[in-house]
Amino acid sequence: REELVAFYRKWYRPDLMTLYVVGDIDVQSMEALIAEQFSGLIKPDEKAPKRALGKLLKRKIPEMKVLTVEGVDRLQIEASRMWAEGRSADSEKLRLLDFQREFTTEMINQRCRRSIDGIREDFAAYEVYLGYPLAQLKISVDEGALANGVVWIDRILRQAVTHGFSEEEIDVQKADWRSNNDKHADRVRSAEPQGLIGELVGTVRSGKVYQSPEQVQERFSRFIESFEERDAKKALKDVWRR
Repeated sequence: REELVAFYRKWYRPDLMTLYVVGDIDVQSMEALIAEQFSGLIKPDEKAPKRALGKLLKRKIPEMKVLTVEGVDRLQIEASRMWAEGRSADSEKLRLLDFQREFTTEMINQRCRRSIDGIREDFAAYEVYLGYPLAQLKISVDEGALANGVVWIDRILRQAVTHGFSEEEIDVQKADWRSNNDKHADRVRSAEPQGLIGELVGTVRSGKVYQSPEQVQERFSRFIESFEERDAKKALKDVWRR
């Protein structure tokens, strides 16, 4: 109990909290309600603690680790890379960069799904955590197929990095993302306020500029139409160069 209370008091404090109110409200009434509910919170005298995020280790050769769990007949093999690249504040250029990497990663997913018929899961992923890009490619195999799984991951990555993607693959991906972009915009327009608040809070928390559904749809449409095969090659080299 003592550890839990100490953790709560360390991190759950007024100067580390943000309250968002979105909607058709009476401002004065809302301010009074907020004061009534939260005025009892007392800011501690000591400064807010800083989170120790640590540092990424730079390795020249891949590192391999094996975790063994008894009684499991399936294995998951994963190749991943996380790196620091000095990302600046949110910008059109940075969003285009992430879009190109995500678009290319999804084309790798489509290849994986075609090579393993009937499997619809996501094999590859690209995300950004706390400003650090993370790329992954993984597969689940039977206990006796460890070597085959490693070869499969190596082959998928080598083919993509060496030969890139065909125009047909890119066109199919563009059509799919156009459709998803339009569907997402329609869902957001008719969504409950709670969902929009979640998106707003998410952009503030991640340091990004909030954009309306119309702005997001327009930007994605622009990015999709401008994507070319050379963008895929560059994205692959950026993400899997080591």
